[in-house]
Amino acid sequence: GRSLHRKDRVSFRQDLLVAPVYEEGAKSRTIYLPSDGWVNIFDGKEYVGGHMIVEAPIGKPPVFVRKDSKDYEALMQVAQA
Repeated sequence: GRSLHRKDRVSFRQDLLVAPVYEEGAKSRTIYLPSDGWVNIFDGKEYVGGHMIVEAPIGKPPVFVRKDSKDYEALMQVAQA
């Protein structure tokens, strides 16, 4: 699939955004989500976009799926597996 790499995040087909944590010991990080409805695949929290600080515990990096994605249900199920 098509991906868009930025310095601090990776987007896949505009529907999935992964924001890896690079700072050792960090439990949160500042991210930017494009304007739209987004859902964290690990905790189900919804976001509308913009700059924000999100939780990023070990093993659960910030991963968001666009709420209106045609693949929304499938992507959310992968996170629960």
